[in-house]
Amino acid sequence: SINAGNVAAVELAAVQFAATEAAAEARQWLGDRALAMGWFARAAAEYRRAATTAGPNLRDAVQARARLTAALLGDDAGPPVTRPVQLGEKQLSAAEFEALVADLRQREKTVRGEIVSVTGGNPVGVAPPPVKFTPQVRAAFDGPAGEVPQEDVRNVNKFKVDWVGRQLATVVDGDWLLVSNRFQVAAYDLRSGQRLWQSTPPPGQKMLKARDWTGVAMRPLVTSQYIFVRQLFGEGPLLTCLEKQTGKLLWFTSDLKNQFIASDPMFVQDRLFALTMLRGDQQEWTLRLSAFDPETGDVVTHHDVLHLRTGWQQRHGCEVTALDDAVVASLCGVLLCCDTTGNVRWIRKQVLLPADEETEWITQWFDAPLLHDGRLFVTAPGVRSIDCVQPETGKLIWNAPLPDVRRLAGIADGRLFVLTDTGVLSLSAADGRRLWTHAAPDILTGQLCGGEGGFLFARATSTLAGPPIKKPRPELVWLDPQTGQPRATAPLDAFEDDDPRLGPFVHHNGRIWTFFGRGPNEPKRDFVELVKTVQP
Repeated sequence: SINAGNVAAVELAAVQFAATEAAAEARQWLGDRALAMGWFARAAAEYRRAATTAGPNLRDAVQARARLTAALLGDDAGPPVTRPVQLGEKQLSAAEFEALVADLRQREKTVRGEIVSVTGGNPVGVAPPPVKFTPQVRAAFDGPAGEVPQEDVRNVNKFKVDWVGRQLATVVDGDWLLVSNRFQVAAYDLRSGQRLWQSTPPPGQKMLKARDWTGVAMRPLVTSQYIFVRQLFGEGPLLTCLEKQTGKLLWFTSDLKNQFIASDPMFVQDRLFALTMLRGDQQEWTLRLSAFDPETGDVVTHHDVLHLRTGWQQRHGCEVTALDDAVVASLCGVLLCCDTTGNVRWIRKQVLLPADEETEWITQWFDAPLLHDGRLFVTAPGVRSIDCVQPETGKLIWNAPLPDVRRLAGIADGRLFVLTDTGVLSLSAADGRRLWTHAAPDILTGQLCGGEGGFLFARATSTLAGPPIKKPRPELVWLDPQTGQPRATAPLDAFEDDDPRLGPFVHHNGRIWTFFGRGPNEPKRDFVELVKTVQP
């Protein structure tokens, strides 16, 4: 097949004979072909997969090609080569090859400058060491926030869910913070805290309700020039493109008949993708992988992935994590991986409690699958467990049943930090063993994980070791990641309120930024810096 140039047959051979050196040879050939055609991201993915099963005769060649491809993407991958490298008919010494790699890497960083920056479902930044803070309001997050924000849905107010905080998505890009509430994007200068610009709604499109798609944050995908983000206008979420420097609307998808954008946008192998939902007969849904032209928003391709029953729309969960050459999607009960042509590599069905019978699912977060050290960690609303799976095969490594799970809040030093109905839980990332628990009622939206501070979260408290205070107020709590014991606390007296809302947190260059609101129905938030005062 290689001699005949039969790409489809070589791709099938790589699958049929997976985990063999024959598959590695097929992957190397596919990588060489992609490299020759300028598809560098695709070539990098093929070389990465080839390296997993390459024998001694192929390993050096594959690793050298992977290093060359990374340089063409402006990155540095793998150790420097120590042996001559054969590229086509030309042989380069190790020194010549490394000089070429260094030159290509520097040239790519200078010419291309296209670094995609996007958050997942986990806290932004690591936890700083314990200090006392004084909150200072720097700006406001106001403007378009959806229709009838006071309309309660899905027992959100009953369970005291901070729907505004959970529906805020943040991305740090240099000294900028980009914030989306599903109806607008605002840019803030993290040196001064001042708002730089605020986007405007797509013209001629109806704004949906503030609590539609309740709890689902729609996270921006940021490049050096553009911001791609879902917004709740029209018949369902549509995809918009903004100019990063000004927030100007460049295009939006308005011609998707009977379908809407179901997932956040993502780049896979230098192509812009999103999962879309097509409404079919009998209220069934077809999940599609759709590719878009980043310059115009036109649909390039649609590939059907699978069909879903009507129950999917009760939660609207579709959280994605991009791999080198594939997409992993969590659909609240279904976990799958497909390649860029929509072919399903693997699919898992999780135990899902019906939304009508188990109404407390709304207390759980919608977060993307967490990819860490070659493993995926997943939970979702309605799924009362955490799964650890292999991203390449979907094989279950371990499962931890957690009837009161709310969120997988982060991972650091081989430990998962999980929010529950009653506090914080730590699990071993290796095997899911329970390490410790910390009781903490009334946990708020803000958390940070890792770094010197261990695990930092906010809670609402109304009592101290002295006289009671009149109203609840947010309090920061630092936990020792090894034991789960509190290391320090820092109350925020200025934010006393009958129902304080605080979060999410952003830690950038030693400074903590967050959003503060009052009560269950107010969509406006203050943009706040927590200014360090003294050591506790």
